[in-house]
Amino acid sequence: SVTGDDGYIIVNAGFGKVDTSSIDVTVRDISWWFDFPTPVVKLVLLEYIKLYEDLEKSLTALATDRIFLTHSLDYLEAYNKRPQQGEEATKNNAYLLSFDHKPRYVPKQYMLHALELAYLFDINVKPFIENWYYLELEDVFYEEDVELKNKFIDLVAGFMKTGKPDQKLHTKNNVAWAPYDSLKKSYLSFSLHPSVGDDIIRNRRAVWETLVPQWLKEHQISETKEEL
Repeated sequence: SVTGDDGYIIVNAGFGKVDTSSIDVTVRDISWWFDFPTPVVKLVLLEYIKLYEDLEKSLTALATDRIFLTHSLDYLEAYNKRPQQGEEATKNNAYLLSFDHKPRYVPKQYMLHALELAYLFDINVKPFIENWYYLELEDVFYEEDVELKNKFIDLVAGFMKTGKPDQKLHTKNNVAWAPYDSLKKSYLSFSLHPSVGDDIIRNRRAVWETLVPQWLKEHQISETKEEL
């Protein structure tokens, strides 16, 4: 599972704080997220700004994709390609969940990395989050948060009991959550009004699969010309 804003933990927290005073300074600060040249990093960031407009939200989305989501997707793809025998040959029990609630007690309503634990366990959210993030939270769990916590506990408990996480979703929300596979790439967007979707990075996939290879090639050609 991932949260909608996992990446914020390396944007404005103890694990990393990005200087957003200018694009060039920001690019310098985030270059360690990548294994390609700084000019290409800048182009990637500019593409995310086109999508999200706000610089901090763009950085958060970029960090979420680069550091968290791609690794989760790589794991799911590898899991689905594992050698199988007997009855397991037709069984696919890997699911992808994105916790996409927008908590009102968090600035900009970020769904932070590890915040989903507050919807599963009895945690004092304010000190738990403020210990890691450079944020000040409202000291309140709203009615919708209590409702969501009950839904999440039901979901997890049902999964543990039956191995089928979609039973109560289907009964209460008419949502059919299919296992993740390489073709449809199904996932559950979990919130007060859960929904299912296909390909969680659909609107950013072209950046990574088309634009980045193109930019890397162009950068290499440019570097070669300069050397000559």
